[in-house]
Amino acid sequence: MSLTARAFLWDLDGTLLETQDVWGAAMREYLSGFGFHLSPEEMLRIIFGRSWLDIYTNFVTRFPSLASIDADTMSAGIRPFYEKYRNPPEHMLIPSSVACLKRLSAVAPCVIVSGSSRSVLQEAVELMKAEAEVAFFLGVEDYARGKPFPDGYLAAAEKLGVPPADCLVFEDAPVGVLAAKRAGMRCVALDNHGVGPEAFHNADLVLPDLSLFR
Repeated sequence: MSLTARAFLWDLDGTLLETQDVWGAAMREYLSGFGFHLSPEEMLRIIFGRSWLDIYTNFVTRFPSLASIDADTMSAGIRPFYEKYRNPPEHMLIPSSVACLKRLSAVAPCVIVSGSSRSVLQEAVELMKAEAEVAFFLGVEDYARGKPFPDGYLAAAEKLGVPPADCLVFEDAPVGVLAAKRAGMRCVALDNHGVGPEAFHNADLVLPDLSLFR
C-alpha cells in the first residue's frame, strides 16, 4: 500500500495542536458556573474528536436548562476560559506534527479539516506559522455533519478537485479515522493519547509520533 497522495488532509485538535485539555478545562469551568460539574475524564469522553456542534448538543441534552443558550452564545461564553488556559499558546503546539505538515506541503496541498470554528482555525494556522503551507481550512461552519460523518473530508476533496482515494488524512481520534475511511480516504492515526492501536483498527497506519511518517 502506498502512502503517497495528491492531497494531505489534517485534523487540528490533538493532531497538530494539543488543545483538548485546554478546551476541556475551559468547558468544565464554564459549566461549573451553572452548577454542573464534570470530571476531566468525563469531559474528554465528550469532546475527544467531536465537533463543537456535537459537543453543544451533548451539553444541552445532558443539562436541559442550557437549551435556552444557543451554540454561538455558549461558544462565546467559553472563549474567555479558553484564553485563560491556553496561555502561553505556544505550549499547545505538537512540533513534530507541525514539522510533518510543513514537509509534506512541498509534496502536495495540505488542508486542515476541523470541528472547530474558522476563527479558531485561523489562529491555529498563525500560531503554527503555517500560512504559506496550509492551502485552506474548513471549520464547523463549512459542512453539515461532524465526524464520524465524512462530510468535512469530502468537502475538502471537492474543493481541491482531488478524488477521495488520492487523499491521505492525519487523525488522532477513532471517530476522525472513521470519518476519513467513510470518505473513501486513506488515514494515518496518531496515537499520542494512549488510546491503543486496537481503537485504530481501520486506520492504514498507526504512529506514536508523526516524525516517524515517511
